[in-house]
Amino acid sequence: MRVEKRCSLTLPRPGAVSAGVQSAAVSGADERADGWFTRLSVRGQSGTDSDNFFGVSPKLASMAPLHNPPPTADGVDLAFTDTAGTRLAGQFSAMEAREQEFDVVVAGHPGERLQIWCPTPGDIPDGWAVTLQDNATGSAIDIRRGARYEATLGSSESQRSMTLRLTRTGGPLTLSTLSAVASRAGGAEIMFTLSAPADCTVRLLNIAGRTVRVLQQGTPMPAGTSQLVWNGRSDAGLPVPNGTYLVRVEAATDDGRYTQAVRTLAIGR
Repeated sequence: MRVEKRCSLTLPRPGAVSAGVQSAAVSGADERADGWFTRLSVRGQSGTDSDNFFGVSPKLASMAPLHNPPPTADGVDLAFTDTAGTRLAGQFSAMEAREQEFDVVVAGHPGERLQIWCPTPGDIPDGWAVTLQDNATGSAIDIRRGARYEATLGSSESQRSMTLRLTRTGGPLTLSTLSAVASRAGGAEIMFTLSAPADCTVRLLNIAGRTVRVLQQGTPMPAGTSQLVWNGRSDAGLPVPNGTYLVRVEAATDDGRYTQAVRTLAIGR
């Protein structure tokens, strides 16, 4: 809270605040039973504004509007805006729609370099993609993965409009039924199943954990069962010695879901 002119402040008696209002001050992780929420912050040479909130929560949406305090004359500011242009300190959706969009405005001095990020991305549950798009440049970042967006205001620009987009993508990513069966030629057939499309990295490691061969590096793979064939050669193109190896498969989605699995593989020619 900030006060810039003479006023009277009235506080309720202890115990007079309802439990519903008190619960709004807990962390996003504690709010999962009624949705979720997290923070959006901006930092510039002239200061930081870190108390801005967004998420999906019927309880918090029922408390709207959460008005944003007026910005200081010498500091940066971030605010959500509604359809009437009202500046808000938080925006919450009451329903888990497939996609939500919130309008955001960041402000600073002309020529100032601003950095926008989510300081607590872990509060965003699995199955949600959260992106921040700069409406002036079209550039976007993945908030859920902890990315930070940097924007430099123009010489006559004191604020920049952006769009915060929340997209429902599904449940947890799983990687199951990983198998590695050696062939008579000294290679192997590798199979695994994904619950959703993901970018996959598949490596063959020796027993000491050193990479022998990279079969895939961030390759998009569909949901369902995939099959790969390894010819038994290293990245240098040489046949690997007989022995025990590890097959490691890593899968990641654009919204930050990640999983991995490891299996042993015995090579004997």
